[in-house]
Amino acid sequence: YQGFCNTFMAMLPELEERAPWEHKKRIDTDNMPQLRFVDVATWSGGYDAFPATVAAESLPNEQDFREQYGSVNLVFANVQEAITKGGDKIFARDEFISKSAIAQYGHQMSYMGLIMTAAHEIGHASGGVVIDAEPNNHFGKEYSRMEEARAELFSMWTLPILVEKEVITPDQEVAGYYSMVLSMVGALQMAPHDHSGSRNMMFHYFMDKGALVEREEDGKIKYGVNPEAMRSAVSDMLGTIGNIRATGDKEGLERFKSQYLSEARKGEFEKRLEAMPQGRLLIFPTIRMNGEGYTSNLVYPTTFREQTRTLNKFV
Repeated sequence: YQGFCNTFMAMLPELEERAPWEHKKRIDTDNMPQLRFVDVATWSGGYDAFPATVAAESLPNEQDFREQYGSVNLVFANVQEAITKGGDKIFARDEFISKSAIAQYGHQMSYMGLIMTAAHEIGHASGGVVIDAEPNNHFGKEYSRMEEARAELFSMWTLPILVEKEVITPDQEVAGYYSMVLSMVGALQMAPHDHSGSRNMMFHYFMDKGALVEREEDGKIKYGVNPEAMRSAVSDMLGTIGNIRATGDKEGLERFKSQYLSEARKGEFEKRLEAMPQGRLLIFPTIRMNGEGYTSNLVYPTTFREQTRTLNKFV
């Protein structure tokens, strides 16, 4: 992983120069962001937000602090490895991706998810700004959803360049796209805020551009990736979002959001995912009830598959 960090960070000035947005950020090679893969020993508080699990962190959050003092981008390697091998990811993979795609790319999706998380975190440190304000203050509550989309798209946009540099293989590129498919379909059951909102817009944009294709298999709608269309769609959407952020174009963001942010299929994805194991390898007990009241007895699921959204009366 450290070898990848060194290679990827050495590419950052070139990536910024080639990025599909208009306003470039000046990369100070003497003050580059730090990228590290670390293993988590223990954590609490905001990192334990059932049913999600924090897989990475970029610190500090304030752009002026980052520019003055630098930043550190941490990928929690053992946590992410557990997530991608856990019950909910496997369930979603089998539910939404064809057997042939799983056979060809499934064994690479876990690793590529980890690589793309690293690229995502560095994506937050990319892109120029030409407005005289902090983008997060300028856009307010709309900023997080837009910025998370920009970082997600940046991680996808780097994949063909990593193939070009022989850092990953062509199959790993496509496996990376399928890894993002799982993140997008999982988000469609949620309210479209922050990360889930960014993935919601990406899903509908990719469907509109033919980068994602719906196919029926075993009586279920599954999603295939058109790699050529995906490369084009990722680049176009990344350029659009990057330019909106750089110029503070609130009206442009609102137009884009009105076209591609949608909860029209939320119920469909909720139903398809209702049996998905929850908690990402964390155990959450339920409280045994006695009629209308609660007792002091806790009941633990014996398998992760038993830990579904129907057991959300947890402590």
